[in-house]
Amino acid sequence: MSLEEKTRLLLLLDDLVKRKVKGNATEYAAKMGVGRSTFFRLVQFARQELKAPLHHCPTKNRYEYQQEGGLFFGFLPTAGLSAEELKNIKGGFVSYMSLWPSEQFFLPVSTSGTL
Repeated sequence: MSLEEKTRLLLLLDDLVKRKVKGNATEYAAKMGVGRSTFFRLVQFARQELKAPLHHCPTKNRYEYQQEGGLFFGFLPTAGLSAEELKNIKGGFVSYMSLWPSEQFFLPVSTSGTL
């Protein structure tokens, strides 16, 4: 799977979670247009590599984050700003930097669907 395709699918998963779409793994996979195994690999990647606190709630029958937040992919220009200055930027986008571990992980994304 290409980086572009993985990014697209992770953003789709994030959208389904934020919209509180009901369903189990099989239903989410169908909504995303992937197989169940691919869906589980995406969830595993989100949990392990992106540190997303994602889980399936059997009571609500939906996937959800155990903490407020969402996946972020994009380019972060530092323009000579320190990490402390970047944390204090307000507006334009939500800063997830304070939620992340010391290693920052950003992937390129285009809203047009192409990189």
